[in-house]
Amino acid sequence: MNINILLVIGAIICWGIEDFLAQKSARKIGDVESLFFITLIGTIILLPFAIKDFNMLFSKQNLMVLLALTLIHFIGALFYFESLKRGKLSVVDVIFEFELPITIVFGIFLIKEYISSFQAIMMGVLFVGIILIAIKSFSHFKAKLEKGIFFAFIAAIFFGLTNFFSAFSSRITSPVVSLWFVWLMMCILSLIWILSSKNFKFIIKGERKLKLMMLFMGLTATFAWLFYFMAVAKEKIAVVTAITEIYPAISVTLGVLINKEKIKHHQVIGIILAIVSAVILGFTL
Repeated sequence: MNINILLVIGAIICWGIEDFLAQKSARKIGDVESLFFITLIGTIILLPFAIKDFNMLFSKQNLMVLLALTLIHFIGALFYFESLKRGKLSVVDVIFEFELPITIVFGIFLIKEYISSFQAIMMGVLFVGIILIAIKSFSHFKAKLEKGIFFAFIAAIFFGLTNFFSAFSSRITSPVVSLWFVWLMMCILSLIWILSSKNFKFIIKGERKLKLMMLFMGLTATFAWLFYFMAVAKEKIAVVTAITEIYPAISVTLGVLINKEKIKHHQVIGIILAIVSAVILGFTL
């Protein structure tokens, strides 16, 4: 089996679990605080493996690309959090999925990636499936636009750019050192944000169960991005990103199994469409 298929599968599973845990963490300790723990844990874990590639960070070109990736990723996260504060999750979640076509456009026009007609069709089917999964109720889309949609669109654009620069930085340096550097910078930015808001007590206090959850969240988020960085370093950004976009199906399934959440018939159809099309796309890697 192609090793990159295994990397993509690993990213999907880890992102699905991380997405499920991040929602709980954000509600308990906050958004930026959750981001801080994710990047702190990732920075520590990746350090021993990134040391051997530190010499790549002394290149001006490499450093500029990594700094751009850090800034894009962080700004995207801020717009993401703001859209969640202003709008309904069921609505803005749908808008976030537009990162997929945006990533495809960047891949085609900036690095001349070729996408076959069959791959394009499967991506379209997968995209429809993802949208159906994200939409909890069609009643939310009646009348005027929901608050937060503008911020969600901006976040989607930055997410698309993040995907592109993740692949680009992994190819000119290495997946491990790229992710370590971005995690380190985002950890520092998050810490500055937290200190400026004088909300540092959560680091000292907290239940053991909550700390274990944050540790597991940090581990799954780090491995998800590492697997993604490694996959896009070798394969087409558009195809890899399209396949990994089915991770909401994992989150929804965990919600049903653990939280006993109910899902609509159209979401079940979306899960089936997304998984089937993602599996087919996997065979094209």
